[in-house]
Amino acid sequence: MPLESRPALRLRVAPAPSATDADDGDKLSPEHGSAMADQAGPLWFLWDPFILYVILVLLAPDVFYIVSWLIAPSRPSRVKRMAFESGQAPIRSALSSFPLEYFPYVVIYIAYAVVAVLVFFSLLSVLEAGVTPLTLTLLAVAAVISVYAGSRLRVASGRRG
Repeated sequence: MPLESRPALRLRVAPAPSATDADDGDKLSPEHGSAMADQAGPLWFLWDPFILYVILVLLAPDVFYIVSWLIAPSRPSRVKRMAFESGQAPIRSALSSFPLEYFPYVVIYIAYAVVAVLVFFSLLSVLEAGVTPLTLTLLAVAAVISVYAGSRLRVASGRRG
């Protein structure tokens, strides 16, 4: 099917309940939202999923911190304070900073994450509007820049091949 004959991508939105719909007695229909939210009274916000999510996100770190403080062993020793290197013998202090040799990889990862989001939205617009020469040119330039950055990073790290 050619791109021009495809229907445009549209989101379906449920109609908002009107004032006259609230009195019809059918509280469990999808257009009225949650029946529990309507009957909750002063704790109505606990039934809204987003507000409940925000409350849990704000409370969870404190709860986890308190639980870990309560169940953690409280006898420190020199061995317990040493760095743990995935089963290897510890060689440095646990207070050492982030190794700088991995920093370029972190920067490239973040750049790729941003590019992935941009490519996703570009793909949506290309599917809806069709492929244009400008879109193809921008995608080609992004691919060339990506390959060049990867090769420079490999050369800078001292690896070949």
